[in-house]
Amino acid sequence: SSSSSSSGACAWALRGSFEELRRRASSPNGREELAAELRLCSPLPHNFLPTLQGLELYFSMAIDTLAMANYPYPSDYITSPGLLLPPWPLHAACQHLMGGGGPGEEGKEGGGAKISMARRLLLASNVLYNVSGTLPCLSLPEDDTYDGIWDYQWCTETLPQESYFARDGGSRDAFPAAHWSAEEVDAHCTRKYNVTPRRGWIAALYGGAEGLRKGASNIAFSNGGMDPWSSGGVLHSLSPSLPSLFIPQGAHHLDLFFSHPADPPSVVQVRAEELR
Repeated sequence: SSSSSSSGACAWALRGSFEELRRRASSPNGREELAAELRLCSPLPHNFLPTLQGLELYFSMAIDTLAMANYPYPSDYITSPGLLLPPWPLHAACQHLMGGGGPGEEGKEGGGAKISMARRLLLASNVLYNVSGTLPCLSLPEDDTYDGIWDYQWCTETLPQESYFARDGGSRDAFPAAHWSAEEVDAHCTRKYNVTPRRGWIAALYGGAEGLRKGASNIAFSNGGMDPWSSGGVLHSLSPSLPSLFIPQGAHHLDLFFSHPADPPSVVQVRAEELR
């Protein structure tokens, strides 16, 4: 649909784009071609695995962020002031990914030239990364997580951060496999910040869901069906005064935004419930 963009065709195209990326990044000539085709500012490094992981994370984060920002009207909440994403930006990205065709078909670009699936991935990601439309080329971040303050929070408090989320890359996953062991996380955090995560301290301090039931009230836990973060949310009511509210067409805390004429009915209803 125009809102969710969760059709099988889009998922197929995303998965196929990552598969092509892996195949072409496996050879020196392929990496050289990719650097030109993806309009990267610098040549890709010669080391295959770090190069591939960097590309996969870069493009995965774009799709993940567009899902967070999948608002029904133009918004600069995720970008910068004045740089507006289009309404339903994930849908816009999916249109690029699908290239106007289905499985086995190549989309076309200026002058009728065929677009590779890797190129489609670039066009989809540019909905976010080149929202201004002025970047002549793209620079891959030097940081292997490039999540700024959120990376530091992970390294100290293990608060959820999507660049560390495990993905199995199986038949039900449109994204490539990714796994971080505790040892790899510790090594990264020690190298970058000279700290290691305090695992389990949040549950120990606050008591998890049972602690909320015993010590909290009058809290509404809202989750948007389009927001990837909903996977870590409170999805079931804990008590009458601790309700879980679900917004099928909601992106990242859409219910906390000012009202807008394009708001879907589900968020209007949830806002009313939150104010009761």
